[in-house]
Amino acid sequence: STSTDASPCMFSVCKASDDICQIRLNFDAFDIAQPNTKTLQSVHPQGRTQCQNAQFTASSAGPASPTICGTNQAYHMILEASDDCNMLNFNWVTNASPNNWNIHIMQISCTAKWKPPEGCLQYYTGSTGFIQSYNYAGGIHLANQDYNNCIRTERNFCSMQYTQVAATDFSMSSVVASTSITGDVCTDDYVIIQGGSTANVVTANFDRFCGTFLAATNGANAASTIFTQRMPFELGVYTDGAEVDAAAAPTEASGGFYIYYNQVAC
Repeated sequence: STSTDASPCMFSVCKASDDICQIRLNFDAFDIAQPNTKTLQSVHPQGRTQCQNAQFTASSAGPASPTICGTNQAYHMILEASDDCNMLNFNWVTNASPNNWNIHIMQISCTAKWKPPEGCLQYYTGSTGFIQSYNYAGGIHLANQDYNNCIRTERNFCSMQYTQVAATDFSMSSVVASTSITGDVCTDDYVIIQGGSTANVVTANFDRFCGTFLAATNGANAASTIFTQRMPFELGVYTDGAEVDAAAAPTEASGGFYIYYNQVAC
């Protein structure tokens, strides 16, 4: 970005050769206007969490990438390369600030041994690591997210553990303070851990997890580790397009998540 940029600011990323299958965007700097944070105390869905003052979009030949805004330094995004070039677009309303970005663009060969699987918006390697929702540093998750964080299965590892980092690092959709929610009750904003269980066994309990604690059981008043043996290892993210903040109840939890993953040896 530069001080003279005007909205919309668009870029095209074209394949360097026919052997390019993916484009990886590394956000060395990314700080644009935050999403709507207003609480209107209405029983009707409202625009909190929506990127209304600034947006970043990127086209993909595969699953659509989500619109993001806010603070996303050190995140990345993987796009399926398009034969017609991939379009990157920053768009903001008059006087919206900040407008600061620096994106390192990588083109990934179709034959690269380290190429991420298709359908992975973010891709992590290593037996341990951390995954955050977009704009976690901004204190609020983003609306209309639907994507997968994929984790490479390391050699001699057969299962996975997921744990929120600290007591306040999971806040997805509940209006009930200090509780976990699992299964089909999670319909608005949630993470997806296929085959999530309370123990490292094949029997699965739930796939969807939301609330104010990440836990493998419904109604827990503290976080707990979620285990899965389902491969490939993926942490899915889904958020709807609005929040509900009724005057008679607490506002819908919308802080997002900060999760530690740990692969377990066979």
